[in-house]
Amino acid sequence: MKRNSGLKVIGAGMVLALGLPLLARAAKKPAAKKPPASAKPAPKKPPVNPDTGKPASNEGGGVPAAKPGQPTAGQQFKNIKVLKDLPADQLMPTMQAFNAALGVKCNFCHVAEDFASDNNPHKGVTREMVLMTQRLNAKEPSVNKQVRCFTCHRGEPEPSNSPEEAQRRQERRQQREGDTKTGEQE
Repeated sequence: MKRNSGLKVIGAGMVLALGLPLLARAAKKPAAKKPPASAKPAPKKPPVNPDTGKPASNEGGGVPAAKPGQPTAGQQFKNIKVLKDLPADQLMPTMQAFNAALGVKCNFCHVAEDFASDNNPHKGVTREMVLMTQRLNAKEPSVNKQVRCFTCHRGEPEPSNSPEEAQRRQERRQQREGDTKTGEQE
């Protein structure tokens, strides 16, 4: 699978999922003024958990950063880049949420026997998607801080580009499930 094609699908899926309010809002915004050349760029702020007001690291920004003295995922596990401030005990539940949202198993993103490896390109795409959901939830009021992997993926590894495609996928899934149940009864 090419990395760029997945991002195009995700981009189209996000437009469908978030709808016209975002487009209308963007059209109303005046052009931003350029800061003077001597101005320092504003430091990047991490996404914020809406419930606590503290920096968030979980998928979609739902779990706050680890408390002082509590081990973080970055401290306890190897090669954690995006979820490094997540409490270590929340990493596995977060991974399970990704699995459920995309309808996949661990090896969809991870290399078996070496979960720290970056040799599976899906892992990089996942990191980008987590950052995207965090940005959307932190900066876009119209999404009401509710964007999660499932918002677009709906249990599929790749989001649908249209309602018709989503319907076809659902019908195929139901057909497969029916075939499995029929095979079990025989």
